[in-house]
Amino acid sequence: MSETQRGANMRQDMRNHEHFESFDPTGGRKWSIYCQRFVAHCATKNLTKDAEMKAEFIASCSDYMIEWTERQCWMKLANTSLTFADIKEAIENHGKPRWEIRAASKFHGRNQQRKESVHDFVSALRSLARECNFGAAHDRMLRDRIVLGIRCDRTRELLFNLPKDQCTVENVVTIAYNTERVKCQEWGGFGFASVCSFCWSVGTVFYDFIYFCIILIGWSIFILLVILFGIPYALLIELGILG
Repeated sequence: MSETQRGANMRQDMRNHEHFESFDPTGGRKWSIYCQRFVAHCATKNLTKDAEMKAEFIASCSDYMIEWTERQCWMKLANTSLTFADIKEAIENHGKPRWEIRAASKFHGRNQQRKESVHDFVSALRSLARECNFGAAHDRMLRDRIVLGIRCDRTRELLFNLPKDQCTVENVVTIAYNTERVKCQEWGGFGFASVCSFCWSVGTVFYDFIYFCIILIGWSIFILLVILFGIPYALLIELGILG
């Protein structure tokens, strides 16, 4: 064997014994990018079998990464039933359940806002529901949230009394739309939400007016007391009548 060939073999052996850097789940790096680089690293070392890639991954992991990965996989990495594909899937799914819980929390806490139309309310719920991953329960969850979150008590009571075979998300949305349209007509086209907003504004102005009157009367009484009692008392002191 020539010196050149021997040197090439030694360099290849050194590369084969070099391990990839460990992934740090707290470092802000993306697992998807790290995984692509790790797979390419395994390809350069001719590690194509799942068991070989798993062994290389474990060898490259820090102590913290091994413990963290075992928590994601719910088993020891040394378990022969655990494949590298299983490890990849567990790490890729890390954080998804918590994100779905946060999305579901926003969804279940979403109510129709003041001045918000039924159309906008339903659109917002549909957008939130897509992030919750409800699966087969999507329509039922959306229907229930519309009924429970709608502002109009009369509409909600109407939806509560729907027959079971008619209580679909499509019927609920249609009834809510139609009820809102009827209210708009009853209020002369201004819209029920607009009328409520107007009444709220008038009430706020009236409250501010009463508050201003109370403050004005209070200051008037105070000034009157100063005039009646404060000035004579000051004059008596000035004249030396009171020491």
